[in-house]
Amino acid sequence: MRIKAVFFDFDGLIVDTETHEYQAWSRIFKGHGAELPLEDWSICIGTMDHNFDPVGFLSNVTQQELDRIALIQEHREEYHRGAFTAPLMEGISERLEEAEELGLKKAVVSSS
Repeated sequence: MRIKAVFFDFDGLIVDTETHEYQAWSRIFKGHGAELPLEDWSICIGTMDHNFDPVGFLSNVTQQELDRIALIQEHREEYHRGAFTAPLMEGISERLEEAEELGLKKAVVSSS
């Protein structure tokens, strides 16, 4: 069977999105006078199957009732500023060029 296409996972393969995700939440926490410890965030890394709630965590740390929708929107904007301007991970450009040279179709996929 001949390979006709290759799929590239955006999150963590094309771009280091995990770092930008953490940095976006960290900036939001700092804006509220709090810190998001990496130890607490680490359960989120590499999976969507976790129960960590950054808004709930921030609310507990600051003892404030927070606007969940506004914070999620703020996070989305912070995240996009970083992740979508980030450099490609090492080797991705070369793999894309190889796929092009071999005449393979290419697609970007994500579970996000």
